[in-house]
Amino acid sequence: VDTRDIRNGATMLAAGYTDQPYCAIVTHQHHTVETWVCVITASMGGEGSAGEEVYSVTSSDLGRSWSKPVVVEPGTSLPGGHPNAYANIVLAPALNSGRGGRLFTVYNLNLKNLSLGGRADELGSFYMRYSDDLGASWSTTKYLVPYPNTWVDRQNNFKGAHHIMWTVDQIKVLPSGVAMFAFTKIG
Repeated sequence: VDTRDIRNGATMLAAGYTDQPYCAIVTHQHHTVETWVCVITASMGGEGSAGEEVYSVTSSDLGRSWSKPVVVEPGTSLPGGHPNAYANIVLAPALNSGRGGRLFTVYNLNLKNLSLGGRADELGSFYMRYSDDLGASWSTTKYLVPYPNTWVDRQNNFKGAHHIMWTVDQIKVLPSGVAMFAFTKIG
């Protein structure tokens, strides 16, 4: 079987729209089994449609099969949910073991349910959650990932009162342990 042929691939998540599957590989302690934990933006509509939200899926057989999706942040398809999208993921090193530790995901979250021309997934701020169980669940607390307003923000439709942005980058961890990712600001 030619694994480069899309027809031979396994479905990670079926929806009307899926985007940006970013993955972290966790090697379990005391053996060589790996678990791939991926975060994906999905909705039943198109990009930016109502109900768009971030999910996680896992595979323990090198991507031949995938778990049922787990909602990372409830979107507008669920009561009390907010538009969210475009996540990335990183595995923090475990202390004293040299093996995988806590997983973190950073994503766009529009807590104020703002809208701009029908789209709400590029508005808001970056937030972070963590998982200690290979993406089977995510922390109940979410953490703001702040960044300063710049000229671009002050030129946007909200004159800097709200951000318009998204991330399309993998998180990089420097030797010092600092984690970084690039993102786009929209003016």
